[in-house]
Amino acid sequence: MKRFSLMLLVSFPLYGAYLLDEGFEVSVPPSGWDTTRTATVAWYQNAYATSPGPDFGSYYARVLVSDTSSAGAGQITLTSPLINLSTYAGPETLSFYFRFSQSSSNMGPNDTVFVDVLPNGDPSLATPIWFINAGGDTINVMRRVLIGLDAYDGTSIKIRFRFKNANDGGSPGTNKYFWLDVVRVYNSTPNNPPSISLLSFDPLNPDSNQSVNVYFSATDSDGSITGVYVYYWYNSSTPTVVSATLDTAGVYVATIPAPNFYSKTKFYGVAKDNAGDSTITPVYYVVQGFKTIYEARMLSDGDTVQVKGVLTANTFNRPEYIQDYPTFSSNFGGIAVFDINFHNDYLGDTSLGKAVAVAGILTTYFNLRELINLRAYSTISFVGVPSPLVLTIADIGETYEGMLVRIDNVQFTTSGTFTGNTNYQVTDGIDNLVVRIDADTDIPGMAIPTGSVSIIGIVGQYGTTYQLLPRSRADIITFTQVSERHISKEPFNIKGNTVILNTNAKIYTPQGRLIFEGSGKAELPKGVYMVKTDRIYKVIIR
Repeated sequence: MKRFSLMLLVSFPLYGAYLLDEGFEVSVPPSGWDTTRTATVAWYQNAYATSPGPDFGSYYARVLVSDTSSAGAGQITLTSPLINLSTYAGPETLSFYFRFSQSSSNMGPNDTVFVDVLPNGDPSLATPIWFINAGGDTINVMRRVLIGLDAYDGTSIKIRFRFKNANDGGSPGTNKYFWLDVVRVYNSTPNNPPSISLLSFDPLNPDSNQSVNVYFSATDSDGSITGVYVYYWYNSSTPTVVSATLDTAGVYVATIPAPNFYSKTKFYGVAKDNAGDSTITPVYYVVQGFKTIYEARMLSDGDTVQVKGVLTANTFNRPEYIQDYPTFSSNFGGIAVFDINFHNDYLGDTSLGKAVAVAGILTTYFNLRELINLRAYSTISFVGVPSPLVLTIADIGETYEGMLVRIDNVQFTTSGTFTGNTNYQVTDGIDNLVVRIDADTDIPGMAIPTGSVSIIGIVGQYGTTYQLLPRSRADIITFTQVSERHISKEPFNIKGNTVILNTNAKIYTPQGRLIFEGSGKAELPKGVYMVKTDRIYKVIIR
């Protein structure tokens, strides 16, 4: 994207250096500005019958809605050129004048104007920093708005004025009663604008029926704070403003109500001082409500989601793995969590089995679904690590990615000792599977078993290859293989195709199907079986 800045006027009268100074005296949209429209809604230039004052010139920008009852419903935008806020040291201020007609016959009460900041000029990153509707605090004279741009100091932005016609009344025909003029972005005001920053919010991982308290620090270096306001909106709804109250010295708290449905709730704070200046914070979010991990995996990359899960793996130096468990879900899913703070907080054996709440961004890394850029996480309780799902190699696939599983009766195709960050292959005689040994586990240096084993691990993926990720040496389980036994003190003997069980035992096929339970004789056709007594034996009937 081509980057440029606009310097229409450089002067040092009242405000110092102007980075943007537009009075709409030549045209609407002015040169370098962009506009969009829907239906019969548009921006256009209009002449003052009587100028409001010397700063206003002869013309202003005005909204035209040709039909307020039907076709006129829609939105229009008027967007400035890219403004380089790093041109001068110190934060800048946005200033503009507006007027709404007060008469209800002119516009519907919900017709609204939003002011958005577009970081780097990107509309997909648009952040609303101010709005007002026709049914709000509006009068028939031009009013000035001052907004501190401290949060964007040193970056490049565009300013977008967005008019939304709500199609909720007003007289049919021509409707042109929103005015805009003298839009300026300038450096160095006579009065220092207030400072405001987000301190925290509580709870960190609220459910959909829980309200959230947000805490801001607000101060003014050469005056006093006259008000702190929080604008919030659920999902894609219109912002609602709530006043914050002074909690302790310089700390203000406001409550965002419970939506009672799953919501990515965005919010930002505005501080106003006794000189009429305002400063805004960036837009933050908190997720109110939970999805299961199974549901979250169906969402798109870049979506924000909040889930509950039990921690099943934390020995890989990122990612960690969590999965659904019965308390939270009838359908199960697992997912990787890649976040350094989460990793540091959930190290060690005592963390495995903790139920956690996590809010973050979905992404896919070489086909592995992950949660990254965590907004918040917290411990719910300790529920214990769930038993691994018993699968065959043929079962391994997307359904079980991120889940703790167990594969029985497989053999490694190589010998020697395990090396960290290395792939090994196991086979059940029909299918093969990659076993990934992570260097951060205690497995490197362990002798590679030469017989049949069971392996517990997380189902991972890299590219098109599914992997089984054992977490420690304890996840690689060896057992004894026998073909014919005649020692009566042993738990069983084998004579021909008969297994003589000297104690209660269970006999399984390699796929895990139980075919005999108890003691005595079990006649078996030729094949491979697993006999479970005090340990697991691989039995070959020839």
